[in-house]
Amino acid sequence: MSTDATFGSVRWDERFEVDEEDSSGQATYEAGDHLPFIGVLGATLARVIQDYFAGRVQRDVFVDLRSVRER
Repeated sequence: MSTDATFGSVRWDERFEVDEEDSSGQATYEAGDHLPFIGVLGATLARVIQDYFAGRVQRDVFVDLRSVRER
């Protein structure tokens, strides 16, 4: 998720790399400002993982404030 919570990506494929944590300006749920976006990103992650375990489908998904789309 970007530091301003305007986009994020979900990767469950060979391009997956763990991001650094606790970066300066990291988006959080503090004051609830980003909760809706975090919810969409979390739901997308859950679906991508579900699809992988159901049929070994690997996905690379980009989520922004207007859409959720596969790359």
